[in-house]
Amino acid sequence: MLEADKKEEPSPPIDYLKGKEQSTLLDITKEKQQPALLESVKEKEQSALHTDSSSVRGNESQSKIPEQVVATPKKFQPFIKEEMLTRVYNDVFPCAMEQFFKLVLDDDSTFTMEFHTAIKDFNIAVGQWCTSDEYSGQVRKVTYTRSSKYAMCDPEMRMTESQHVVLSADKKTLVFEISLVTEGVPFASCFENHAKWTVGAKSQSSCTLDIGFGIYFKKWCVVQSKIKAIGLEENKIYYKTMSDATRSYIMSRISNTEIDSVATPVAIQENK
Repeated sequence: MLEADKKEEPSPPIDYLKGKEQSTLLDITKEKQQPALLESVKEKEQSALHTDSSSVRGNESQSKIPEQVVATPKKFQPFIKEEMLTRVYNDVFPCAMEQFFKLVLDDDSTFTMEFHTAIKDFNIAVGQWCTSDEYSGQVRKVTYTRSSKYAMCDPEMRMTESQHVVLSADKKTLVFEISLVTEGVPFASCFENHAKWTVGAKSQSSCTLDIGFGIYFKKWCVVQSKIKAIGLEENKIYYKTMSDATRSYIMSRISNTEIDSVATPVAIQENK
């Protein structure tokens, strides 16, 4: 989330500084002769400081800078290893980029839950999007359990997806990234599945969807090439199934409820 720069406390007026110096001099010369006068001077100074401070706080609350116009120079680390990706899907979708986010990725969307239920995953939990100190945009976690069809794997594989979404600075490209860790698979500690969905603004009623997939090896293993080959072929099918489900989900919502204008939340916009 972008943050507005805090207003600095204004420098005290010159007249006020002079008054303070005079008060200090008065303290020195008349401390013994006029204690009542000194006390009165101090009370006036404290009252003036309190009034001045209250005025500053009031001005701060009335002049907030809109988040969308505040730029931050902070650099964020990449969420996935893009150099490992291979394109597995590319097509045009019949909705605006903002509609894609609202219908498929927003916290209020039921797409993720419905999709994993439809392919018979279970113990599904979809977290809420939140900001991160490490990555621009927002992140969330999605967990589920999937039955295995391979004898070498556990009967039930536990999957944890770390997801990241960010809108480009020019608001023309929405990026959705996934880093998947699987438990119950041989050599699972050696690799992660990485995927990137790039949704590009095309028109007020269409957008492009490009999906890349790759396997990132955190450490070497003896069957690395085999895992890569099998993983790529399986995920081509998986993401084709998922993109088809995404299209059907969007079409059913657009036909039932027209969404003419949907604003993309400022929180997912890229900080540059």
